[in-house]
Amino acid sequence: MDFSHLGPLVPDTEAKQIRARLLARLENYFFSDRSDAIPIACRIEPTDRADEESWFSGAQAVIVYIENYETMIRTTVPAVLQFLKAREQWQDFDLCIFDDGISWCVALTHNDEAKRVRLVDYNDSTGLPPSTETR
Repeated sequence: MDFSHLGPLVPDTEAKQIRARLLARLENYFFSDRSDAIPIACRIEPTDRADEESWFSGAQAVIVYIENYETMIRTTVPAVLQFLKAREQWQDFDLCIFDDGISWCVALTHNDEAKRVRLVDYNDSTGLPPSTETR
């Protein structure tokens, strides 16, 4: 499926690093009884339930991870909302939408569940968990 209208694809190497950080940030927010084989969006236990208007807290730039297509895209909130409104009823996506600092995540599942997680901040300037990655 072509998602190029949403924005630029995140290169594979960077996408793998971002996915690893996303999983690390979400680690304490997963339902304990759900397997790692289940999509990320489906495993998340939300901290907030909110209507669509308040999901993004004024954020404009976001990253969208469409897990069932193994695609990560840098985009904007308006582009994501337009994409979601324009999708066909048969189009099922498991996706996570989050900011660069991964301080929050909105998860949308193929079952039309919408969940929001406010993630705790770490004590460094990036807001990301400690990492052993080298850049």
